[in-house]
Amino acid sequence: MEKELLDFGLTPNEIRVYLFLARNPASLASDIAKRVNVYRPQVYDILQKLISKGLVSFVIQSGRRKYTAASPDKIITEVELKEKELLDRKDKLKRIMPELNKIFESRDNHYNIDVFEGKEGLKSYFEFIIKLGLEGKIKEVLSCGGRGGVFTTLEFHFPHMLEKASKAGFFRKVKFCLIWDSEVKDSPAAKNISKHVDLRFADKNLRLPASWMVLDDYLVIMKSETPTFIVRIKNKEIAELFREQFKVLWASSKN
Repeated sequence: MEKELLDFGLTPNEIRVYLFLARNPASLASDIAKRVNVYRPQVYDILQKLISKGLVSFVIQSGRRKYTAASPDKIITEVELKEKELLDRKDKLKRIMPELNKIFESRDNHYNIDVFEGKEGLKSYFEFIIKLGLEGKIKEVLSCGGRGGVFTTLEFHFPHMLEKASKAGFFRKVKFCLIWDSEVKDSPAAKNISKHVDLRFADKNLRLPASWMVLDDYLVIMKSETPTFIVRIKNKEIAELFREQFKVLWASSKN
């Protein structure tokens, strides 16, 4: 129960106070402080935050405030309100996306460099690839190097992302070729990724310290282990050079 309330956005102390009041309505702040083992001044701050979230109310009896937890239905109501707010924001963003895309597409640079950092950056990058593939903007992804670190860094998110992309038809639309270090040939990550992509392993004498990827006019250099970062370079000439290098490595790699 406490984990779900944490996901809702409550702090551990807010959860303890709320659950105490759910079991003991009309309690004084002093009683709450003693029973949940929180300093009294801190209890007042916690109660005020819960009141602002609509999860606690109070009445004044004999000049003293007595606090009571709101019905759990209030939590569902708050979640539904947040969902509605997110949907409204999404609709607003959708309306301005065509104009934003025109701005980006109108840039006349010989190259463009983007950097993604951390887990969120890693997720954003793979979402970028999937989006391009599903929109038919790329037909091929060539990836070389790495040992499946993304399965560790995004332990729960990445397998789900692969399954979702597969169900949406990404791997039917995009030819995805991947070369990994031979030392991870029998790893769970290799078995998982091979269900979706054409996977080969480099020669035992060949080490691939850097992980890079070519798609369309992009060259991407990636470090999926912590600290995670990705450098994405858009330049047709550089992408073509690495595409030719990949073909050579692919021919010498094994299933």
